[in-house]
Amino acid sequence: MTALAVLIPNSTLPLLTLVSLIGATASGYLAPAKRTVLWLGCVALIAAVIVWAGPGELNNNGLQWLAAAIVLIIVTAAVIYYIRKLEERAFEFSWQAEISAEAAELGVFRWDCDSDDLHANQKLRQLLQLPPGAKVYGEDVFSKVHEDDIDHLREELDIACDGERNFRAEFRVKIDGDRYRWIAGRGRAIVDPRSGALSLAGVNYDITEMKERESLVSKLIDGIGALFSITTPEGRILELNDFGEALSGVARDEWMNAQFWELGMWGRSKETRNAVRDLVKRTAAEGQVTGEAPFWKSDGEKGWALLTVTPIESDFGEPLHLCLCAVDISKRKTAEESNALLVQELNHRIKNLFSVTNALISLSARYATTVEDFAEATRQRLFALHAAHNVGAVDLKKRNADLREILETTLRPWRTDPQRIFIDGASLTLDAGAATAWALIVHELVSNAAKYGALKEAGGKLTIDWRDGEDALVFEWREESHQFSSGEASDDKGFGQTIVDRLVDGFLGGEIERTLTGQGVFVKITIEKHAEE
Repeated sequence: MTALAVLIPNSTLPLLTLVSLIGATASGYLAPAKRTVLWLGCVALIAAVIVWAGPGELNNNGLQWLAAAIVLIIVTAAVIYYIRKLEERAFEFSWQAEISAEAAELGVFRWDCDSDDLHANQKLRQLLQLPPGAKVYGEDVFSKVHEDDIDHLREELDIACDGERNFRAEFRVKIDGDRYRWIAGRGRAIVDPRSGALSLAGVNYDITEMKERESLVSKLIDGIGALFSITTPEGRILELNDFGEALSGVARDEWMNAQFWELGMWGRSKETRNAVRDLVKRTAAEGQVTGEAPFWKSDGEKGWALLTVTPIESDFGEPLHLCLCAVDISKRKTAEESNALLVQELNHRIKNLFSVTNALISLSARYATTVEDFAEATRQRLFALHAAHNVGAVDLKKRNADLREILETTLRPWRTDPQRIFIDGASLTLDAGAATAWALIVHELVSNAAKYGALKEAGGKLTIDWRDGEDALVFEWREESHQFSSGEASDDKGFGQTIVDRLVDGFLGGEIERTLTGQGVFVKITIEKHAEE
């Protein structure tokens, strides 16, 4: 064709170029696949020979155009051949992808982020209940999606189109009535190199059976009383068992697609929510993690949970889901806290007993005149200390004792028939330290009354009462005796008074008043409430 163009009289550049391009195009598509360049060279050589031996005149200008046409033929044909090979490879890849998707029952899609056009294969149309063959849009898909999953799906699409991460979503598609199918979507954003249009390409597949197995596992775990949840790698809840709903106090429409750490059970403490969130995030780097966290039950009661987070990965090591299991360990934590408090209380009481015993021995030694007096006084007061300890330590869990019980226990050896000791006062709860102090105070007072006061003679009378007011506790001790002498005193009496004064003033933070008459003794102990606290 080029040779004919050159031999035609008055041929011009446009005609020569047009004929050359037509020849190159035909050559590129008709030439054997592996000998295209060689064949084109032969064609160009034959064309040159025809021109050289032809009857027309060939000047220098025509020769230049002939050479240019030959080069143009070779280059154009080579480019067309390369394009044809690319088309063949693209067709082969497309055919392989289509066969693979069909064999794997994958729905393939390409969604234009701007125009909302959706290109879907036949399998995807079946999964999403879309009409076969008709043009469809993204909104057609949203019309099929369960209303509780629409916001989540839109959010994931927006994130993928912005290029923040690949598209990952799980959502439900309504089939008929209350039945729905679970669909998983995976894809990534791509940019058309020619138009610059942004689209999202990927696949969808049916995960209904997997969800049913997860539901079965949830029901099994319900029986052992544990929270079980399946979430995305980012912590968004996909499944929560019935026990988890009851424990967290939220219904399905509230927890579906919410972040796990946003459940109401963690919601009363920002610190707790952050701790649970950090625990979930750590699985990306550490694998399975375990931790303890406080939570609040639906009735407002605080509890403790042992939370285990396990990543579920694909065969390629890609995190697909997180499995979260929380076991209520409130009873165990309560027992641990109680044991710690009991040990602490026991240590505290032992220290107090050693301190009080040391003070008793020191004071006994100071006032005793003989070894026998020292031993007897120490023995009696240690017995009183023992009784006080028994009263205040009947139940270490309670960590308290009753004032009336202390009086009745301490005064029991001096109570006779007919009755001459009268106790008039309501029950008053004391902590362990105050109970021990009051037991020693009562012991010293009754010991003094037995030696020098109302309990020394058969006709004596002892009356004890107390008033627990808003501002102060007032304790009154009255002894009545016809033979009582206010001038009677001894070392033992001074020792007892010293102990009582130190306990009232130094330990209880109160004041004591004594009144002696010819008929008896009156002791008043006042303890201000702020001092008692």
